[in-house]
Amino acid sequence: MIPRFYGGEDEYTESLYRHLNRRMPDELEEGEEVDVELRPTTPYGVPDILINDRLVLELKLDPDKGGRDRGIGQCAEYSCEWVTWIVVIGCPDHRIKAWEQLLEDKGLDGIEVVSFI
Repeated sequence: MIPRFYGGEDEYTESLYRHLNRRMPDELEEGEEVDVELRPTTPYGVPDILINDRLVLELKLDPDKGGRDRGIGQCAEYSCEWVTWIVVIGCPDHRIKAWEQLLEDKGLDGIEVVSFI
């Protein structure tokens, strides 16, 4: 069941982006600035959120099998360059476990699945 705070995946992504920009420190301990980008165009596609050119967050809203497979394909590309997390909203635990198992079976178990119900 998807929490109905927003109209769709884009609105959830934009909300997460705004939240990260409000909550992230301006600088990291080493004096490095924090850069949170929304849908940057990259050689690997257009991830939902890219943080400091190190971490990709790809958000999926209760995806069906086709959405899951597209998400895994996107994240496989992103993981060539960055640490990659799939943020899944409104997906039951058994389907999250199936995502994790599929990633492991494909040798992509370095991609983290983060679930919010």
